[in-house]
Parts: sequence; structure tokens; C-alpha cells
Amino acid sequence: MTSPRRLVRFSTAGLPIARRIELWEDHNRDALIGLRCHMLGAQPCDGTERNLQLDRLHLARVRGNSHVVERPAGVIRRSPADAIVVSLAVQGEAFSCHDGGTSAGAR
Repeated sequence: MTSPRRLVRFSTAGLPIARRIELWEDHNRDALIGLRCHMLGAQPCDGTERNLQLDRLHLARVRGNSHVVERPAGVIRRSPADAIVVSLAVQGEAFSCHDGGTSAGAR
């Protein structure tokens, strides 16, 4: 039996600037995992995400301008997930903060 596949696309282009972060967070909560975002600098959120949802695996290709993604305790309580998040930066700069410190990503 083949796993059902579902391709979901989301973009902030054309959305009201004041609601882009909220709608980006809503999309990610529904498609992947609950998170909180905020921008670095004054630019509005500009992001596009393609999600491939398989039976037990959800993949996302994210393109966007500089922003911070967090999963603090309050978000975890509101949106628990039995999941592991793996992130691979293929362009730009990335870093990850955790209890053990900070790890740098690709340039």
C-alpha cells in the first residue's frame, strides 16, 4: 500500500504585512509543528514554504528573509508534538540555540 502524499504551498506574498508572522506561525502549526517567529531587523516577513506530507514524515522547503524561530515552553504546551525537527540550511546563515549552547550552520 502506498502512503498518501499531499503537497501544501504557503507564501506570505500578498498577505497584509501586519499579519504575516501570525499567518506563518498558523501555517507551520498546521503543516509541521507549533513555533513562534520574529523578524531580525525592520523588513516584513517574506517567506515561502512547500510541505510534502507523507504518512509518517513531513518535509518542508523554506525560503525566507532573516527571522528567528523558537519553540518555547508555552508553545510546546499549546501545541505538543510527537516529532523530531531536523533543519538543514543550504544557503544563508543559520544558528541553533539549545540548553548546551549554540551551533552555527551553513553560509
